[in-house]
Order: sequence, then structure tokens, then C-alpha cells
Amino acid sequence: MKKYFIGLVLFSFGLVFFVAGSRIAAAGQASRIGVAAGIAGEVRAVSLRGEERLLKSGDSLFQGDTVSTGENSKMQILLLDETVFTIGSASSIRLDEFVYDPSTSEGKVNADILKGAFRFISGKIAHKRPENMSLDLPAGSIGVRGTFAAGQSEGQRSLVVLLGGPDGQNSGAIHVSNDVNGQPVGVDINRGGFGTVIEGDNSPPLPPFQVPAQDLMNLANALGQQLTPGTSQQESGHGGSGLPEVDAQGQIPPNVNDLLNLLSTVDNLNQQLQTAAQGAAQDAGSARQHSQDDSSSTSSTSGNPPITPP
Repeated sequence: MKKYFIGLVLFSFGLVFFVAGSRIAAAGQASRIGVAAGIAGEVRAVSLRGEERLLKSGDSLFQGDTVSTGENSKMQILLLDETVFTIGSASSIRLDEFVYDPSTSEGKVNADILKGAFRFISGKIAHKRPENMSLDLPAGSIGVRGTFAAGQSEGQRSLVVLLGGPDGQNSGAIHVSNDVNGQPVGVDINRGGFGTVIEGDNSPPLPPFQVPAQDLMNLANALGQQLTPGTSQQESGHGGSGLPEVDAQGQIPPNVNDLLNLLSTVDNLNQQLQTAAQGAAQDAGSARQHSQDDSSSTSSTSGNPPITPP
């Protein structure tokens, strides 16, 4: 965890230099929308043109990139509006759409979870207009209401969990839906630790339920997070006799609250990254405005119409 945190801190400084040194993409080229971070193991990206590249922390990510992790690998994706995705081992995500105006926090985010474990914390776009952020699943989709959540997709089946405190504090909400006989059918989840499952095409999401500890543990493991064995359950009310329950190996199994805290902790460490992204995005917005002003000034002199940067 210590090494991971140090990597996040170092990367936050690199992010500022990355954005400050970037240039507006030329017409016809994919837009630079964020950076890779916290890479462990092998992570690759494939562009819209089919060009594959091996990623390292600090590398640029572009609209349309498909990012995939190898076995025992993981990574984070930090978008310029402070949206953060964490991708677990043997997982894949496509960054379908990202439009962002840092001066107004207006924009749109859409990503496609292709397979594997994922977690996200929404950024400025979703906070400004929640309906402007969505995630597609192999079957179905997630609508975001200013929050963070996690899930895992295997084939067409997806588990989606809303993260947050055990009583739902600061959890926000998600809307999970799927088309059934041509009509959208969805459920709202607004309590931390609750989730739903979509079994596949033409299957409605299950009614929200409290996700069992074992499923949360599987998700944490898939995201590369480990809970130290021997966690006490007494605070959560387990073990009414005063003695903690033990499993077949003689260890105290973790409870739901411990696992929810674990799944939420790493996102809290992203605060330094998010702060760096905010300043960098503002710098990018100022540069864009100056570019527009320069273009307008040039056009008024030459008689040509103003050119708006892409």
C-alpha cells in the first residue's frame, strides 16, 4: 500500500507537466483525454486505428482507446475532469467518449466495460450533470448520480455494487438498466453495499440486494486489494457470544463493512491526483481560450472566419 501511495503522489506531479505540455490535437486525430496511473504488471492500449502500445504510468490516453490488463495486473485511468477508473486483472475498458470544458465543468463521459473487474469515482462532469456520465456493460448500462461504484463482468453477466458507508452515507446513487423485449428496465441503488446483477441480454437487473461479503471479497481480490486475515467482527455485531466467528482455516472472516472500507480506501488516496488534475485542466482551459482569442484576432485581421480548436 505504501509503495502504491508513493506512486500516486509522484504521478500527480507528472500529470501537471503532461497537461501543461500538451497541444490541442490536430483535426482527424484522437483527443488526449487523460493519463494512465498506478500500473502494476502489463497493460496495453489499442487506438481507434488499431495501433497497440504498452502503457506505463504517466502515458497519455486518447478517446477511443481500448485499455486491457494482463493476468495479475491492474491500473488506473485518470480523466481530465477527475473521473477515475480502476481496472483489475485480466480486464478491459474502452474510452468511448470524453468531452470536457474545464471552465464550466460541462461535458460528457461514456466508457464501455468489456470484461473483468472495475471501479470508478465520478468527476466534475457527473457532479455538474449526472445524466452526462454513463458506463456500458456487456449487457446493460450504469447511469451515474455523482458517486463511486464497482463491479465485475464475466461474459454477459455483470455484478454492480454501490460503494460507500454501511448506512449509505456519501454513496450517491446509480441506475442500472438493460433492454428487455426492446424496452429499458432498470433499478435505482442508493445505499452503500447494495448492488444488482444482470445475467445477460434481455435480462432485467435483479432487485437491489445487500451484496454478500464473499462477493465483495472476490471483487476486492480482482482489483488487487487484499484484506489482512483476522479482522475483528465484534464492532459490526457478529459473534453474539462475545467470541468472533472463525472459518475452516481458523481465521476470522472479514465482514461487509471491512470490505466496503477496503474498496473505498484507495479512491480516497486519489485526492492528490484529483487536485493535480483540477489545476491541470484549468490550465488547459486557459490555453484553449487564449488559442480561441488568438484565432479570432487573426481572422479579424485577415478577413477569414474564426477557427475553433477541436
